[in-house]
Parts: sequence; structure tokens; C-alpha cells
Amino acid sequence: MPTSHDVKGLMKFLAREEWRECFDEVFYDHFGPVLDASDMDFEDIAEILGDVWAMTLWGCAFEDFLTQDFEVEGGNIVDEYERSEKAMFAPGLGSAMSFSNGSLTGRHCA
Repeated sequence: MPTSHDVKGLMKFLAREEWRECFDEVFYDHFGPVLDASDMDFEDIAEILGDVWAMTLWGCAFEDFLTQDFEVEGGNIVDEYERSEKAMFAPGLGSAMSFSNGSLTGRHCA
């Protein structure tokens, strides 16, 4: 089973279409206005700031995304990933912990 700091599986989960669209929505909330106003792509930020800082900014949007509930099957990517991992490694176990922030409103995507 993955360690608590291993996010490789979660990153693979992000590649699923329903989660990708949700992440794109959060990503746009973080960077869309400045990118649109300056007619830039996120890759332009990496060229200006360097890859390390660009990935730090990307990580901020990713962390925000992980806390949000969406109106898609599963609702929250961390909760859904946790359920899938339990189903794979320990069938029959319920979710031990919810990672979503109940105070946030659900988003519409996919």
C-alpha cells in the first residue's frame, strides 16, 4: 500500500476525465484571469519564473482542488481515491476519514 506521502496514485486518478475537468476549473480560478489578461499560457509562467516556482504555483491549485467537493460521482477526489484504494487492498472496509471540506459549496463539472 502507498505511504502517506506518496501522491503518485492520486496524480494518476487526476488523469481521469471527470477529475481532469474539475481540476481545470480550479486551475482556471487560480490562474485564468491573469493568464487571460496577459494573453499567456501557464507554460509562459514557467519560462519567466522557472520550473520550480511554476510547479509550486501549480501545487497550490492542486492542493485547493483536493479540498473541494464537486457534483460528479465521488464528489471529492481524495475521498474517491481512498475508497478505490480500500476496495483494492481491503475489500469491504468503509471510508475511515473524509478529506473533503464540508464548508465549501459543490462545483459543477463533467
